[in-house]
Amino acid sequence: MDTVHKHEFKLRELPTRAVTLFPARALVSRELKDLALRPGINEITIVGLTPTTDEDSIKVEGTGSAVISDISIEMLPNREIFEDIYPDSDDDEEEEVVTEEDDGSKFKASPESHAELHRLAKELVDIGDDRKLAQELVASVDARQAILDHQNREIKLTDPDHIRQNMEIFEKEREKLCHSRIANDKKLREMEERYQEAHKAWNVVFNSIERERRKFEIARQKADKAAAKAKNLEALRRAEVLAEKQRVRRERERFWPKVVYTVRITLDATAMASPSSSRRSSFASVADLAKPAPEPQDGPSSSGGGLVCGLILNYLTDAAFWAPSYDLQLSTTSEKASLLFDAKITNVTSETWSNCRVTLSTSQTTFSGLTDTIPSLTPWHIKLGPKIHHGKSSMSSSSFAAGNILNSNEEKSQVQSYKDYQVQKAYKQKPRTQMFGYQGDLQAPQAPLQDAMDLQVDSYLVGSQGRNMNQPLYEYQQQPFPPPAPAPAKSMRVPPGGTQNNNLSDYQMSLMTLEQQNKRRLMMARQSHDHDGAPQAAMVMRKKSREPEINEFQDAAVVFSEADEALADGATIIEAEPELDFQDSSVEETGLTTTYDLPGTKTIVPRPTPFKQRVARVTLSNVVFSHTIVAKYKPLAYLKARLRNSSPVTVLRGRAGLTLDGTFLGQTIIPRCSVGDAFTLSLGIDPAVKVTYPAPEVRRATTGVFSKEDSSVYTRVATVSNTRAAAGGRPVNVVVYDQVPVSEDERLRVDVLHPKGLGVGGPGVAAGAGAKAGDKDWGRAVATIKKNGEVCWDATVQPGKSARLTLEYVVAMPSGESAVQC
Repeated sequence: MDTVHKHEFKLRELPTRAVTLFPARALVSRELKDLALRPGINEITIVGLTPTTDEDSIKVEGTGSAVISDISIEMLPNREIFEDIYPDSDDDEEEEVVTEEDDGSKFKASPESHAELHRLAKELVDIGDDRKLAQELVASVDARQAILDHQNREIKLTDPDHIRQNMEIFEKEREKLCHSRIANDKKLREMEERYQEAHKAWNVVFNSIERERRKFEIARQKADKAAAKAKNLEALRRAEVLAEKQRVRRERERFWPKVVYTVRITLDATAMASPSSSRRSSFASVADLAKPAPEPQDGPSSSGGGLVCGLILNYLTDAAFWAPSYDLQLSTTSEKASLLFDAKITNVTSETWSNCRVTLSTSQTTFSGLTDTIPSLTPWHIKLGPKIHHGKSSMSSSSFAAGNILNSNEEKSQVQSYKDYQVQKAYKQKPRTQMFGYQGDLQAPQAPLQDAMDLQVDSYLVGSQGRNMNQPLYEYQQQPFPPPAPAPAKSMRVPPGGTQNNNLSDYQMSLMTLEQQNKRRLMMARQSHDHDGAPQAAMVMRKKSREPEINEFQDAAVVFSEADEALADGATIIEAEPELDFQDSSVEETGLTTTYDLPGTKTIVPRPTPFKQRVARVTLSNVVFSHTIVAKYKPLAYLKARLRNSSPVTVLRGRAGLTLDGTFLGQTIIPRCSVGDAFTLSLGIDPAVKVTYPAPEVRRATTGVFSKEDSSVYTRVATVSNTRAAAGGRPVNVVVYDQVPVSEDERLRVDVLHPKGLGVGGPGVAAGAGAKAGDKDWGRAVATIKKNGEVCWDATVQPGKSARLTLEYVVAMPSGESAVQC
């Protein structure tokens, strides 16, 4: 048995050669260069294809000294570790702990003040001791004086000599005690004075130190507040950084694949040496025969016997696509428009396509659609059935008989088969909860939220299936994801040993939810279709829903109306600064497909929301602005712009931001417009054009005395005023619609009296007059009438002027009859 040399590569390590984005999917091309092979059988394994890959679209091409003999595709669990691919930097960052130093937080007096205070304190102690000694001496003198007095009173003498001798002794002792008392009192007073002076000096030094301490405490409190504020700010900053890291991590977890596709390519490096007739047929395709490579150069890639090859892996995924988006800037002064063409690119796969060429294509061809066969009509034979017994209502019986042959049996079968095919096509892919998500500790508490977000992405992708450039894209691209299904998240995560009934019930529940969301999109698409219909029906059926939009356009129109008046008054026009330029994409049209090659290389990372990429900037000239008025229903002038695509780029249907004379009006839908064709956009209500439409007048017509008819003349008048300044304003083109009743009975006649000469199918007649008497330069108007009674005035009203458009008709009927609406 031959030895199989195995080589394994991770898809994220392979460079992306090119990405081609379609409206509903993307074609990715990966490249494996300079692959050194060993003689014999080599097995190349590429691991990590996104689980949203279309398995049937995987194709391998190659060049080099080998033959592709076998290709196998298998979906396996993702063996990569999330933390290895996206390591957390939080573990490396240690929390900075601020340690408070004792020396800095406690007050210390200056050495001089501290030494002086210590000296004065010691001096106070010494003086206090001396003062206590003086006090003791004084007390001793007082005690001896008391003893001497007591002894003198106790002595009983009768002899005069003894008395005189005793008195002399008492006098001497008393004199000694008196001198001692005076000396001690003087010394005590000196000690008191010295103590007071020392104490006063001590207080001065102590108060000085205390003032310094209070200043230090105030400064320390301020510093503590500043430190606490800085600490709080740092904590907030760290919290913001942590929240952002968690957001990025959650976003990465949303696109972390649970399962991936693995492609194994078997290369036979010994087949090149054998004759071509003896080579074994390739299992993949006869086109997969590798081409001989040039002589290998000396280097690391030429090891292994000098056999080198290169592989190109192509595959389709329906989790990446693009849609057009526009920014339309209109100018009523220059009658030009600037159309910025952007591409909204969506990538909700698990792959990042780095530094690759990006091409946008409008091709709608899908791989699964190639198996559809063109249906052919089967003959529809009918015959008479059993008789219908007419009851009380013959109308219901006839309706029942007609309903039997309303649809053929083959038609019913084909329609039901097509509906089933659409459902299978929409829900062919597994729910994202089974393909994406990280089961780590950080994600585990957030599993319900993760499942709900994945269900949103499922609905988002299902809505993009089968979409084409002629359908409204704002249901899928502009609006946020629909609300998640209320299904419990834990049921979506079945352990390996669990039953399959939970998966089936959850899958059915998700299908029901997505079906409801698709019905919602269908209703929105119908509303968009009604928006493109007749203006009269739109104004009648959507009166309430258009009120906010009308107010918005009124405010915007006031802005550009005032801007026109400012320019008319001679306001200074400031020259605009040059805008940043960009490189346009190269455009190529092949049949029904248009491709746009974006300049340079791009990097497309998976993200939940689409991002914009500029494709082209188109300038459209000769924009025609006009007003439409249906005064009978609403006395308002609706502004419209007709644009002709004079650029070499086909304008695809998509949502656009609308700006008129520098004022943003809102969002609108631009229809598909080929090169050279024109399209019309509604710009809302122009308040600068005033419309008045009083109640119609009716009077009896003058007829003969013996006339058998009753005739009435009806008069309707619409007055259109161009309120823009006469000095610098521009005339406005208005189309005013009114109508006369159409008779369904030959005895009921309706004739138009004014404008004179107006007839169905006839040429337009001059009509209208100035609102003021003698006003001849108001403008002009031409009136026409259609078979359905619709009267149209195509008028031009000069600035500062008003036009009076009168419609007068007579209704005649036999006497005694009345006219009612059918």
